[in-house]
Amino acid sequence: MDGFNDTSLPYMIALTAGTNLFPIVLLYILCNGTVFIISFAALSLAISAWLSSTKNALMYAIILFVIAIIPMFLSTTMKKVGFAHLVDVSSPVSSSMLAMKDAMVNKVGFGAFVMDGLPVYIFFCIVLLVCIGASKKVSFLGGE
Repeated sequence: MDGFNDTSLPYMIALTAGTNLFPIVLLYILCNGTVFIISFAALSLAISAWLSSTKNALMYAIILFVIAIIPMFLSTTMKKVGFAHLVDVSSPVSSSMLAMKDAMVNKVGFGAFVMDGLPVYIFFCIVLLVCIGASKKVSFLGGE
């Protein structure tokens, strides 16, 4: 879930010190993290376009983000069966964390890395469609 910002990169450099994992981590941050952050920012803008109140739009965006991170707090046992498994597999946050774990700990190949991050890109496409729908509500008024 780490976007390419001033806090995640030094943390990842410290985590990968003495290993050859830094290129993989940098690829993860650029590919999954940045797309994930852009998706939530675009979703916030779409909500803001639909609502007339910025305060309400911010509140809804925060609520959606909290709902999206709930699968991270489920126990490992819960994530293996039933509805919790379905939520965990389809969650962009969980898939982002799984991709990072597989890249750093399990050292899987690039194909598995891409498949783990697939829900992040599906989420991005859905948000893109939502933004296109929300852009129809936006109207620019003439200036001076």
